[in-house]
Amino acid sequence: MNKTEIEMIKPIILDDVLPKEIYKEVSKVMISEESPNFPWWWHHGNTSKIESFDDKMRDNLMLCHQFYIQGDEPSPFFGLVGQVIPETEKKLEKKTIDLFRVKGNLTLPSTLPADTYNVPHKDQEEGWISILYYVNDADGDTIFFDDNKEIFATVTPKANRAAIFDSNIMHCTMNNQTVDRRMVINYVLRWW
Repeated sequence: MNKTEIEMIKPIILDDVLPKEIYKEVSKVMISEESPNFPWWWHHGNTSKIESFDDKMRDNLMLCHQFYIQGDEPSPFFGLVGQVIPETEKKLEKKTIDLFRVKGNLTLPSTLPADTYNVPHKDQEEGWISILYYVNDADGDTIFFDDNKEIFATVTPKANRAAIFDSNIMHCTMNNQTVDRRMVINYVLRWW
């Protein structure tokens, strides 16, 4: 992959995606420790395994919440987090024509070495777009790999930030070390 091709596929970063009052509601629901707590489910590892990607790959547990998957009933919280889609559409002058999945991921602090990362993966094949919406400030950057397994971009989790990229780009998260939880919502959709 040459430099021009890499520049074309780097993620688009949008800060302050949601208006302040909507962001406050999303973070209040997902981060609050008050009853009722937001429902998360245990999930060992984050995706299908890639055999011997490299020696820095470490599979780490995470908690998930399926807000929406094509063909199933949406979570009662989908209306709240679904607001990221029209706000992103407005900022980028796009229109969603198909929604495949919306999933929340929560990782806890890891005791793994700081330079390790979770399993690199693709969210979907060509033609789909991924939006990673960061619910809170955290360590544990999202890293993006080229076809030679070289890191070509990183995004630091920042509350109310979105990273938008082609779903078929290999990516993963570094293991967070210093925050008590790292929360991201992953949207997979098609635009025109």
